[in-house]
Amino acid sequence: MEKATFDKLVELLRPSLAVNAFFGALRSPINGAIAVEVRVAVALRILAGASYWDVALMFGLSVPTTYQILWSVIDAINKTPAVGAFDFPLTEEGCMRNANRFKE
Repeated sequence: MEKATFDKLVELLRPSLAVNAFFGALRSPINGAIAVEVRVAVALRILAGASYWDVALMFGLSVPTTYQILWSVIDAINKTPAVGAFDFPLTEEGCMRNANRFKE
């Protein structure tokens, strides 16, 4: 995924994923809230086939937190009309059509 595409996806999901900094600090006083960019990157790595154990180690997260992040990003995708609720294509042309929607 190109950086511009990743940045666009992050901005589309930010309203659903943004965590109040105050509550993030309460939950994890040492590290604070996990940035939306990190949340999206974690989910994309797992959805691309990486082990959630490896992703947890890569991002310095606990395994339960990694699992929670994955599902919160999936929920955000499904709730965001500009991203979710698209058909899963069965052909290469259909895959390219869906990929090109993010480049617009």
